[in-house]
Amino acid sequence: MDVVHFRLSGKFGHFLKAEANRDMPSYPIPPRTSLLGLIGAILGLSKDTPQIELEPAFIAIKGKSPDRFWIQNKFHQSLPSQLNYKITKSQKGSNSEMKNQKILTQEWLFNPEFEIWVSLTSKYHSEFAERIKNRKWHFQPCLGISEHIADIEWLGNSTAKPLNEDIHFIHSVLPKECGKVKMDIVFEKQLAIHSVRMPAVVSKNRVFKHKEYYFERECKPIPVFTKKAFSIENQKIVFL
Repeated sequence: MDVVHFRLSGKFGHFLKAEANRDMPSYPIPPRTSLLGLIGAILGLSKDTPQIELEPAFIAIKGKSPDRFWIQNKFHQSLPSQLNYKITKSQKGSNSEMKNQKILTQEWLFNPEFEIWVSLTSKYHSEFAERIKNRKWHFQPCLGISEHIADIEWLGNSTAKPLNEDIHFIHSVLPKECGKVKMDIVFEKQLAIHSVRMPAVVSKNRVFKHKEYYFERECKPIPVFTKKAFSIENQKIVFL
């Protein structure tokens, strides 16, 4: 399998949790659906279409769990004031009427940095690789929201080779369903494994399907008995 390998980083990031209400917590890593949106921005696909158009897509991601902090943001809808019956040439419009003004807390990731492997269908794969390599994206990539501009660094083209079912030390974020984590080795090596439930796929009607994932806090490899591992650049990964 041909794979595009690149680094995704930025100063801040925010990936809103699906179950968020008034407060706005963030996933510690980009969900698969957000990464499809990022790929779509690079290719120039219109909003909300990449999650459908790019399937089937194979995506793997690794990285340390970023530091997180909370800020307060003011969210409001600003509408123009009503116009006077008589309008003069020098008169200027106003948006002094403020509606639905709210102050909400939002969780941001600090200095997020991830390595990502992507394999797309033949329709998009070569173009995507060329755009990453030459930094020629249609829309500015971001880390969750447009205010958090992302930097993308080309790391190369690679080949992912499937591995036989066995105990493998997986460097990437690990879907729970892909195998059985060897907890005896986890305790022996004192690994700090976190579990998070994130969106994986979305339908045309915006219905999300979630999966549970494991990742190690310091990005140490996780021992797992699986038949879904791939070898790539002296690392072992599992696609999201």
